[in-house]
Amino acid sequence: MITLSQFEEMLKKEWISYFPEHYRDCRVVIEDVSKSNRPAVRKVGVRRGTEPVLLLPIAPCYEAVRKGAFAGNILKKMAEEYQQRENMRKHIAAKIQAVDVCNYETVKDKVIFTLINQKENSEYLQDAVYLPFEDLAKVFYIRVDENARIKVTKPMYSQWGVNFDALKKTARENMQKKLPPLLFNVEACPFPLTNVKNCLAETESLTGGLYNLTNAEFHLGAAVMFYPDVMEQITQRMKEPFYILPSSVDDLMLVPKREELTLTDVRDLLRIANREAVAPEDYLSDNVYCYDSKTKEIRMMHEDFEVEKPKRREQEYER
Repeated sequence: MITLSQFEEMLKKEWISYFPEHYRDCRVVIEDVSKSNRPAVRKVGVRRGTEPVLLLPIAPCYEAVRKGAFAGNILKKMAEEYQQRENMRKHIAAKIQAVDVCNYETVKDKVIFTLINQKENSEYLQDAVYLPFEDLAKVFYIRVDENARIKVTKPMYSQWGVNFDALKKTARENMQKKLPPLLFNVEACPFPLTNVKNCLAETESLTGGLYNLTNAEFHLGAAVMFYPDVMEQITQRMKEPFYILPSSVDDLMLVPKREELTLTDVRDLLRIANREAVAPEDYLSDNVYCYDSKTKEIRMMHEDFEVEKPKRREQEYER
């Protein structure tokens, strides 16, 4: 049986031969990619001069070979996927270059915000325009299309000369229009997800045991929890408290409070999922949140529903 180190050695020696001729002078590199306390992920890429290296995860390909797939076929598929991703990156770069980021009037209908973890992205946030929220950050972007976005930097924002409240309002309106919210009952949906029924388009009670909250593109959808009235609508129809699990930057899991379920249970579930099922670049938080219907606020949970006392928070919640 082939070991991981043997497979990596195969990549270093043979992978380039599955690429077109103009890749022959390139070098295969293998790197550990990690964030803070999360396990490192082994990735492979092709270095061409001083250009940034695009990286693919090794583990899925190694597992395929370990289970009996012909190594040559896997290396060929990896090379094809790599070239597709490189072409996509070039296409995105060209689109980004065409955007006049200094002219607010030309980009204001593209401004959005997404959620990321503050601590994990502290260096990335240094020049970013963002709002802190508990352990998260609402980061503002120019959304070029579904695959490309440009971070709004402090120098860029200063050139715009726009009021920050107006920027937040514009971002919310753009997101509600172009990235409408989607809530579905995970237990009632087939996999892969197709023709998902949006529970927000209906009026009956929400009685399921697990819901997913995202946007219509299933991409960067965790920010949906800050859309006006979404959490209030869910609260009124669920008719019981629910835990908000920031399962990734793409979506949130909503778990109704059950008698046998505790905050500790839910927090442990979230942390296990983050370590085993969420890619490092998609990680959002290990902390469980809730929506307080009395104060109309979302907040991080420190105590369970039975004993937690509502507390006003200084930080903002957009109604």
